[in-house]
Amino acid sequence: MNTQTLSEKYQSNPLVEELRASGAIIKGCSVVCPFHNDHKPSGSIYQKQDGSWYYYCHGCGFKGDVYDVRQARTGKKAFPSPGKPEASQLPKEERRIGLGQLRQMYPEAKWYWYYSESQSPLMVVLRLDEPGGKRFLQLHPAPGGEEYIWGAPSKPWPLYRLPQVKQALNVIVVEGEKCADALNETMPEDWGAAATTAPCGAGKAEYADWTPLTGKKVFIWPDFDEKGLDHGRDVKRRLQAIPGGLRGLYWINPAALDLPPKGDAYDFLQKFKGGIDKCEGLKVALSKCEQCDGLEDFDRRLRDIAEGKRAVVPFKWPVLTSLTQALLPGTVTILCGSPGSGKSFFLLQCLQHWKNLGIPACVFELEEEHQWHLQRVLAQMAGNSKLLDDTWMRDNAALVKDAFDRHREGLMRMRGAIHTSSSFTETLADLAKWSEKQAQEGNRVICLDPISVATRSEQPWKDDLEFIRSISRTVTTHGCSIVLVAHPKPGMRKYLLDDMAGGAAYQRLSQTVIWIVKEPKPKLIVVPIADNEYVVQSINRRVKLSKTRNGRGQDMEIGFWFNGGTLQFEERGIIAGDAREQG
Repeated sequence: MNTQTLSEKYQSNPLVEELRASGAIIKGCSVVCPFHNDHKPSGSIYQKQDGSWYYYCHGCGFKGDVYDVRQARTGKKAFPSPGKPEASQLPKEERRIGLGQLRQMYPEAKWYWYYSESQSPLMVVLRLDEPGGKRFLQLHPAPGGEEYIWGAPSKPWPLYRLPQVKQALNVIVVEGEKCADALNETMPEDWGAAATTAPCGAGKAEYADWTPLTGKKVFIWPDFDEKGLDHGRDVKRRLQAIPGGLRGLYWINPAALDLPPKGDAYDFLQKFKGGIDKCEGLKVALSKCEQCDGLEDFDRRLRDIAEGKRAVVPFKWPVLTSLTQALLPGTVTILCGSPGSGKSFFLLQCLQHWKNLGIPACVFELEEEHQWHLQRVLAQMAGNSKLLDDTWMRDNAALVKDAFDRHREGLMRMRGAIHTSSSFTETLADLAKWSEKQAQEGNRVICLDPISVATRSEQPWKDDLEFIRSISRTVTTHGCSIVLVAHPKPGMRKYLLDDMAGGAAYQRLSQTVIWIVKEPKPKLIVVPIADNEYVVQSINRRVKLSKTRNGRGQDMEIGFWFNGGTLQFEERGIIAGDAREQG
């Protein structure tokens, strides 16, 4: 059954006659519009993929089929009589047309054939260059092969020039058959290369079958506009995910080829005179390609490591830094300890160290107000815990002023690095947003002290999971590190991962977990200093490394001395054993 006999909508002549009756001047598919004061052709007649004919005016925006034009002229809209079906209501296989009829309808069309590996036609695309711009029609063979059905074949769609693509070692993927043909005409046979495209233009990459490119070296050459670049990036993602893999994947950047806006591979080749010149020009274009096989970030990581750009931010203490490698870019560290273990002084000492090294760092203190924390910083800087005693400070005002004057510059640095709560009601979601903001502003180390007191909902395990996922995205995106100060669960005794407050999400999605353990009383430990050489050290804190994903210190312990007079931690070394046990 032929669509041309079904209704006026599927014939061009009724639409042309109706437009002329309305006062249009028509030449080919171009129309001087009858519906506004048109002095030059601003309208066009075109055929949709279902075979129906439409009119569209770029000047006044009128659009519609023969019935819409008739209604605009007469005020009445006449449809086909009931019982005479529209072509769009027919089974797809009945919307057919012969190739001869197609050639009569579109004598100026450019034909692009898509074939199977065995050279059987799978699809044909007609390109129509009209005053309003280019237009494409797709058809595919009907059963029996004598007629063609309007529209593209079933998905996935074949690649253009598939037989040549299967034989090629190197393939250039472009947007559009015109570009692919231009490249194929330029490339010498001894290159072992072919150019191809997915059918139906930009935004349709998901419908194409890309598996014939498996094992090949592929170059993506996108059009030089946002739509074309987005299409190229979509193709890139799909090629990176091909199960069998590629021999190589490369991106030809149109910005590096001195192309005009919307320029493509065809436009690039037109800059050269003849075949030899075009071939040399193509070599230049290929020489400017960039690898895009999905390993770019990993390659950059390796180069950054080799060049010292990807480096660990050091703690104040070298043994702790060496064993944990905690503060690599993109990491979350948990610092856990019971009340009185000194973890906040530990963190403030680290923060001063980082600021002194010029490393952007900050902390959100969830307990107490800003001046209280600055007073602790001053006491640490001066090495004098009496600066926390208001009575002593009143009796020694001159000493207090001297300490303030000597450390004013350092206090200025720390003042901006310490953030405190105004309401003490921050939720984990609030803290995640704050952390993201600090990362965006360039902070390399971001601390939250203590995370345990943040407000949670009636489902705290969900809050914790979403929070740790959120900050994990932050450190990954910005290449920073986040340090969370946490408390142990009530009744904890062994300082294991399960003993941390905050649920399993914290231990699973963090890279480092450090416990600060206060000894009931000072004790002597054995510390190795060289092969078979040891010294005895006195400690009152031990730092247990419960998790060191990036370091070698898993389950090791480091001895520390916390000086109550100076409020500072001193690292004593790796604990090899108890001195009394060693005799």
